[in-house]
Amino acid sequence: MQPAVTATTLSPWEPGLLAMLTYGAMVFALMAILLFCCSWLGEKKGGREKERAYESGIIPTGLALLRSPAAFYMVAVFFLIFDVEAAFIFSWAVSFYGLGWAGWIQMTFFIVLLLFGAPKLPALARSVGQSMKIFRNEIKTPESEKTDPEADA
Repeated sequence: MQPAVTATTLSPWEPGLLAMLTYGAMVFALMAILLFCCSWLGEKKGGREKERAYESGIIPTGLALLRSPAAFYMVAVFFLIFDVEAAFIFSWAVSFYGLGWAGWIQMTFFIVLLLFGAPKLPALARSVGQSMKIFRNEIKTPESEKTDPEADA
């Protein structure tokens, strides 16, 4: 095994960890400077009118705690689930030939998990296992049916 940090890892002549750390430090420093300038140069007037909610020029009335129907949440959850699924499937499709059968089996498992859900997965695996046992038993020829090709000649 080789050590994780070598002399060439932090070398400025090789692109790698040093370049990424330098970039991250510059981004963080720029964000800190901009936030400091905004808070230092910005107005600090407060008041009742300033702290009131502003929604597209309409003065808010009533309570903001309104109940939304459950169907809205179901649509939102389904959108998130299938949006993530689509991202995984598209990235798998792009690298299909490089992943081979192992990638195909993993993606099949992912889709089955989404279709049937995690609670139903043990029952599904049990039924697939039983089907495989039946399949193997049907393919396997019993010892009594085996014939010796040399004895027949």
